[in-house]
Amino acid sequence: MKVDINNKNLQKIQKEKDKCIGCKLCMNGCPMLCEFCNSPKDILEYLLAEKKVDHKLPYSCLLCGYCTAVCPKDVDLKEMFFNLRENVVSETKGKLPSDLGYTSIKFHQKNSFSRLFRTDIIGLEEDSDIIYFPGCSIMALALKL
Repeated sequence: MKVDINNKNLQKIQKEKDKCIGCKLCMNGCPMLCEFCNSPKDILEYLLAEKKVDHKLPYSCLLCGYCTAVCPKDVDLKEMFFNLRENVVSETKGKLPSDLGYTSIKFHQKNSFSRLFRTDIIGLEEDSDIIYFPGCSIMALALKL
């Protein structure tokens, strides 16, 4: 499913395209870019020409920020793909296509405190007030060192 890209995002894409020199340093450590293009400039030019985005593209980015960290021109593909995700959500009125696999995530979020996903914690003292449990969301944490 292709979604129209709003004008605000088209302007941001143009800005990133203008900064990109096509050096491909970002591709050395990004499996997503290697899967979808020969150069990030290709994706940027395609999005500008089409003014539409396949709903899977922005959700293929891990939003790790590697691309910006290694880019000599500070091209921020992470922010661009995040903004395109917002664009998709807006265009679909929050009903994401099922092929993104969101249904299973939604199920887990809704049922994460049920007996299906939790267990008693062995060794937890009765007078403990706080427990640190990062769960699966710890991988979404981005630290700037």
